[in-house]
Amino acid sequence: MRQEQGRLDAELVDAARRGDMNQLRACRGWGAEGVGTAMAAAAAGGHEDVVSECILWQAHDARDFERALATAARAGRMGVMHLIHSHCDDEVDYDWPMAAAAYGGHAGALRLCREWGAHDYERALAEAAGRGHEHIMRLCRDWGARDYDRALVAAARRGRRREALVCLEWGATGVEAAILAATEAGQSATANELRRSQASDNLVD
Repeated sequence: MRQEQGRLDAELVDAARRGDMNQLRACRGWGAEGVGTAMAAAAAGGHEDVVSECILWQAHDARDFERALATAARAGRMGVMHLIHSHCDDEVDYDWPMAAAAYGGHAGALRLCREWGAHDYERALAEAAGRGHEHIMRLCRDWGARDYDRALVAAARRGRRREALVCLEWGATGVEAAILAATEAGQSATANELRRSQASDNLVD
């Protein structure tokens, strides 16, 4: 019975991911659960009709809305974001979707989240640094993000040398932690770049 339920739930999510409304409704009729996961899958694909259907089935779960908003923001699906937001209440936290927008490098989605109340610019800055989105980093800085050390480590761990150097330019001081993060992640080129920058700063001092 449990195995059968798992199969139905997986088929529901797959139908949502593909935007197959007929299959989605069939799976639901057969008893499939996991509507929140299906809504997130549809949101990532930009399937507004499927997202609307999922909202009708599960209209008041803030956590599911946050997850769907995050997957839409990560993919830059602003139409889906507007749709979901129109059904959200005060319990929905937009910081997770903002971080996802930063991860995906979508400035428009990032601005929407800010407009709707997101304010964790430090997390968004680190996500953008780790994914190599300098334009998003600059937006977060303009809005007040100042945890450059966290962003530096995120950039170093992902081998984002340009973004790591930007963090240093802005005043990041946690070079040793960043070198360690880069080394542990196998990003030797980035670790060496940071060592050179550190040595250059020591010479200036």
